[in-house]
Amino acid sequence: MPNVITLEKLDNLRKHHFRPTIVACFVWNKKIFLGFTEGFNIWQFPQGRIDNKETVEAALIQKIRAEIGGRFARFVRSNSEPLMEDRIRFLPEKYDFDSLTTDDGTKVVMQGKHYLFYAVTIPQAPELTKTAEFDEVAWLTYLEAQAKVDAGSHQGKKRIMTRALSLLKQKGYIF
Repeated sequence: MPNVITLEKLDNLRKHHFRPTIVACFVWNKKIFLGFTEGFNIWQFPQGRIDNKETVEAALIQKIRAEIGGRFARFVRSNSEPLMEDRIRFLPEKYDFDSLTTDDGTKVVMQGKHYLFYAVTIPQAPELTKTAEFDEVAWLTYLEAQAKVDAGSHQGKKRIMTRALSLLKQKGYIF
């Protein structure tokens, strides 16, 4: 897996009040894996924070294991490529929703999230089961995935998810 994002860049994001977040776009048989979180009424890719001094690859593997289990994590090293970056800036009343610390220990107020999207092609689909993070999971075509994203209630995530799905389709990962 190419690791084009350095630890220095990740820390610089924190210094600018953005939490680096890894996002895994799992692709199998021209379909995309999405999970639904009922409490937030949103379909999304598995994702999670990148901890201090943690590489993108390590974060991708660790977060995927935590969110959907090791059956997906084993494909990350050999079948991943950077897809895109995007960010969400919170409304001021949501600042410090979660605190950030830079690599040198300085506390910073989190003002948003910076997403690093990776496409992960897998040769076979692991059995889908409900996970700790998702109430429902599915392999979806582009149109099915976009319809699910459109039905969600979080505008910032809709924008980013729509962009990621379009890029995955444009690059031939999904149809």
